[in-house]
Order: sequence, then structure tokens, then C-alpha cells
Amino acid sequence: MKIVSIFKGMFVGFIAAFAVPILMLLGIGMIYGGNYNLTDHPWKYIACLIAMIPIAGFLGYYLSNQQTLSQKDRWQIAAIAVLLITMIANSIGLIIGFKLTLDSFEIVNIWPLLLYALMRGIIFLPLSIPFGKLVLDILYHWVHNIPF
Repeated sequence: MKIVSIFKGMFVGFIAAFAVPILMLLGIGMIYGGNYNLTDHPWKYIACLIAMIPIAGFLGYYLSNQQTLSQKDRWQIAAIAVLLITMIANSIGLIIGFKLTLDSFEIVNIWPLLLYALMRGIIFLPLSIPFGKLVLDILYHWVHNIPF
């Protein structure tokens, strides 16, 4: 049962790795009054996949051990998970982006990149926590109420 919950979490993380960035980019396009090309940088989705699948798998395992969680606990878990996902996805995305544009890591200073990824993760928390809570609620419902 625990292994199935891990795979459920990984599946939800895989779906969310595509859905959440698309929703965020469409929201940004609506705010700025433009149209954002969703296929312009496919490596952004790869960075989200690398970050979301293991964390969602761990959340699936954790949620399978918890029979009841209050809404406060869910918001806290979502905030921690979203901060980790944004930091990992931002740092991996920045490193992949620099590798693709500069063809080398020799002129890239990694530590300021990681600090910048942390800052971006913290700045975008108010926008990304509701999406993380939505994904967490879907995963919680699926782990506890759906047999597979």
C-alpha cells in the first residue's frame, strides 16, 4: 500500500509538473496583457519534472501514513513542499538555461544562482502556495479515497 501511494504521488507530480507551470504562465500573460508562448522553453518543464516527481512521491508516502490532517497542517505542508519545489526547479532551470545559452559551466558562478533561486522561490510563494495546496488536496483525496 505504501509503494502504491508513492507511485500515486509521483503520477500526480508528473501531471502537476505540466499543469502548474502552464497555469502560472497563462496567469502571468493575463496580468501583463500579452500572450505567452508555452512551447518557447521546454527545459522549464523538465526542471519542474525533476523537482516535482520526487517531492510528490514523498508526499504520497507521508499522506498514506496520516489518516486525518487539519487544513492548517495541509497549508503548512503545501508551503514547505512548494518552497522546496520552487527552489529546486529554479536552480535546475537556471543551470540548464545557462548551459544551453553559454555552452559551458566555466563562466557560471553557481552559488549566486542558488541564492537567486532561493530568492525567487520566496518571492513567488504567495502565488504558488494555492496551487501547491490544490495539488496536495488532490493527492490526499486520491491516496485515501481511490483504491488505486
